[in-house]
Amino acid sequence: MDILKKVFLGWKMFFEVIKNHMSVENILLCIAAVLLIFVGMERLTYYRKKSRFRIKKNQKPRIEKITKELKKHSVMKMAITYISKKTSMFNELSMGKNDEIAVSILILSLGIMTFLFLMIPLTSTVWYILVAYIIFSMIFLLLVFHVFFTFAKVRFTGKLPETFKILNARYISKGNILKAIYMSLDDFDKAVKKEMHRIYNVLNKNNMEEVKSTFKAIEKIYDNEHLTLLLNLIYQAHYKGGNAVIKKQFEQATEEILISIENQKDLAATSKSYIMLALLLPLGMWGLERFNYTALGEKSLEFYYSPLGIGLKILLYAAAVLYIGFMLLLERTT
Repeated sequence: MDILKKVFLGWKMFFEVIKNHMSVENILLCIAAVLLIFVGMERLTYYRKKSRFRIKKNQKPRIEKITKELKKHSVMKMAITYISKKTSMFNELSMGKNDEIAVSILILSLGIMTFLFLMIPLTSTVWYILVAYIIFSMIFLLLVFHVFFTFAKVRFTGKLPETFKILNARYISKGNILKAIYMSLDDFDKAVKKEMHRIYNVLNKNNMEEVKSTFKAIEKIYDNEHLTLLLNLIYQAHYKGGNAVIKKQFEQATEEILISIENQKDLAATSKSYIMLALLLPLGMWGLERFNYTALGEKSLEFYYSPLGIGLKILLYAAAVLYIGFMLLLERTT
C-alpha cells in the first residue's frame, strides 16, 4: 500500500507542476511541437517507403561521380592517373576502378595531412622540426613504395618470355586468343596473371575504345617494348582472327623476346642491392640511439633532442633520400 501511495503522490505532484506552469501560450506551443513531430514522422515514413519501392535508374556511386569531376582538371587527372597506374600493378580490377581507388587515396592523404599540419603547432613548441621530420618521412615512404613498384615491374617483365611461350603454344593450337588467354590463366605467374585477367575481361566486353584505353594504360605502367609488342599481337589476334600471318608473328616475337630479355636479366640487380642497404639506414639510426641509451642512460638523449642532434638526423635522412633517388635514376637509365 505504501508503494501505491507513493506512486499516486508522484503522479499528483507531476500534474500539479504541469497545471501551475501551463498557460495558453505554453499549451499552444506543446500542441504545435506535437503536430510538427507527427508530421515529420509521417513524411519520414513516406520517403522511406518511396525510396524502398522506387526503381533506381543510372544511379552511380558517389566516388565514381567525384572521380569524373576531378578528372576534368588536368593536374588532378595527372595525379589520379599516376596513382591508378601504381595500384593497378597489385590488382586485376579495371582501370576505372583503379581511378576510384586513386581518388580515395588522395582524399584520405589530404585529410591526414590537413589534420597533422593543423594539430602540430598546437601540440609542440618546436613544430617546425616535426614538420621537417614529417616531410622527409613522406618522401622516404614514397621512395620505399617506388622500390616496391620497381620490383613488381621487374618481376613482370622478367616473366614475359614464359608468357610468350605459353600464349604462343595455346594460340597456335586453339586459333582464338580469348580461349588461349582463358586456358592459360592458371599457368601464368602471379605477376602476369592479374594483367592477363584484366586483358581478358576487357576483350570480353568487345568495346574497342575501352580495349584501346586499357591496353594503352598497361603499356604506360610497364613501359616495355616487348609488352607493347605482345599487346599489339593480342589486339590483332582478337580483331583479325587466327590467320597464319599473326601466328607467324607470334612465333617470331617469342624467339626475339627470349633472346632480348635473357640479355637484360641482371640489368638492375646491383642497384637493387644498394637500394635495400639504404633502406636499412633508419633502422641503423634507431639501433644506435638505443645502444647509446643503454650505455650512457639519460645523458645520451640530451644530444639526440638538441638542435645539433636533430639537425644531424635530418641531414642523414636527406642523404638517404638523395642516395635512393640517385640509385633509382641510375637503374632507370641503364
